[in-house]
Amino acid sequence: MHPIPQMPRCYTIGAIASLVAVSAIGLPAIAAPADRFQTPSGNIHCLVFSAENGQNRLRCDVLENQAQIPPQPADCPLDWGNVFTMGDRQPGKFGCAADTVFDPSHPVLRYGQTWSFGGFRCDATTSRLRCRNRTGDFWELSREHQRFY
Repeated sequence: MHPIPQMPRCYTIGAIASLVAVSAIGLPAIAAPADRFQTPSGNIHCLVFSAENGQNRLRCDVLENQAQIPPQPADCPLDWGNVFTMGDRQPGKFGCAADTVFDPSHPVLRYGQTWSFGGFRCDATTSRLRCRNRTGDFWELSREHQRFY
């Protein structure tokens, strides 16, 4: 069992820009369950962490987002539109964040593979990443679309 980190690792936007090109080269495949992963393109990075209420939360960041996003809420003075969160028993939603879970060392969830950890199950295809929680709520994320079900 891997420990669940309390806070996601943070990177500055400059560090992200420098690492995006590197992350798509020579990525290892997921060999065992882990609390984090990235898609083969390196565009989506996800991490499970423990929330204050004891439930697990899945956070996925879409680095290059070309989708139309809803207006930024007044109570979000931070970055908006590229962060997605879901509780293991709560539906997904847009997140408001000043950091990112991007990390080029995250294992890669290859197309056609399934990843499971902490009450979440995700699978990747060339067109989207789909993640589902314990209660059946799910999202589909891609560069072009983000949909909550």
